[in-house]
Amino acid sequence: MKKLKVLRYNVFNILSILSIIFLSCNSNKNYKKINYSFNDSIKSIDSINNLIKLDSLNADLFFSRSNFFIKYSNLSDAYKDLVISCRLDSFNSFYKFKLGSLYYLMGNSKKAKDTWELCANIDYTNIDCRLNLAELYLAVNDFKNGLKIINEILDYDSENFYALFLKGNFFLFNDDTTKAITLIQESLNLNNKFFEGFDLMGTIYSDLNNYLAIDYFNYACIIKPDRYDIFYKIGMFYQKMNNYDNAILNYLKSIKLNPSDKFSYHNIGVINIYKDNFEDAIENFSYAIDIDPTYNEAYFGRAYSYELSNKKLASETDYRTSLMINPSYRPSILGLERLSK
Repeated sequence: MKKLKVLRYNVFNILSILSIIFLSCNSNKNYKKINYSFNDSIKSIDSINNLIKLDSLNADLFFSRSNFFIKYSNLSDAYKDLVISCRLDSFNSFYKFKLGSLYYLMGNSKKAKDTWELCANIDYTNIDCRLNLAELYLAVNDFKNGLKIINEILDYDSENFYALFLKGNFFLFNDDTTKAITLIQESLNLNNKFFEGFDLMGTIYSDLNNYLAIDYFNYACIIKPDRYDIFYKIGMFYQKMNNYDNAILNYLKSIKLNPSDKFSYHNIGVINIYKDNFEDAIENFSYAIDIDPTYNEAYFGRAYSYELSNKKLASETDYRTSLMINPSYRPSILGLERLSK
C-alpha cells in the first residue's frame, strides 16, 4: 500500500518568545517596581485624561494610559504614550522594557532590539528585558550575543529557570541534544509548572522516538489541559510508533478541544487507510475538507481512499481538485496516472 504523508503542523516554535508579549512579564522582577497606587482610583480613560491635564509631566500617568490603550488593542496611541513616558523619565528601564515589547508586538524587531539594549544598559538587573533580548538574538540566529546575555544572567542568578531554558534552546539549535536536555530539565527542576519546558522536552523525546515524550506531554496537559496541540503531538507520536488506537484517541481529544483541527481529522483518515477502513477514511478527510476547502492533502487522501474503494469517478474528481489547488502535487499526478491505466 502507498505510504501516505502524516501531516505535522508547527504549533510549537523552539523559541516561543514567551515573555516578549507586551502584557506578560516573567516572575524575575529584580528591578525596582514603580508605585502605581493612584491606579486604584482610575476607573476609565477619561479619568486618566483629566489627571494628565492636571499633571502633564507625570510619566506614570502616560504609562497607565498606554496600558488602557493596549487593553483595547489601540497600539498606535499606546505607543505614543509609552514614548512620552520614556521621554519624561529617560532612566526608567521598566518603561523602556515595555516600549521594546510593544515594538515587538507591532512587528518591529529591530526597534525592539534597540530599545531592549538601551534598557539593559540603563539597568543591568532588569532581567525581563535581558531575557527578551537574549531570546530575540537566538530567534534571529545571533547565537553569540544571545548566549553571552544568557550566561550573564546565569552569573547573576544561577537559578533563573527561563535563562536555563533558553540556553537549552541554544544547544538544541546547535545539535547538542544531550546538553539541551540537561539544561531544560534543570529549568523544569526549578519550575515544575513551566508548560513550555515540558512541551519542548516532549517534542525532543518524540523526535528521538522515545516514550519519555508521553510523560512530558502528559505533564504539559496537566498544567494546561485546554491546549489541544499537546494532544495532537501525543497522537503524532503514537501514530509514528504504529500505536494507532492511542493515536486516534488523542487526535479525538484534540478535536474535542478544537473542532477546527483539520490536521487531526486528516491523520485519523491516514490511520483508517492503514487499517483498510476506507469508508471511515473518506469521512475523516471530508471533515478536514469541510473545515478547509483548500486543504490539498485532504483531497488527495480522500481521492486515494476512493481509489482503494474502486470508486474511480469520485477518486478522479478529488485528484483533479487537488491539482487545481497545487498543480505540481506529485502524489495526485501519480494517482491520475494510475486511474488512466
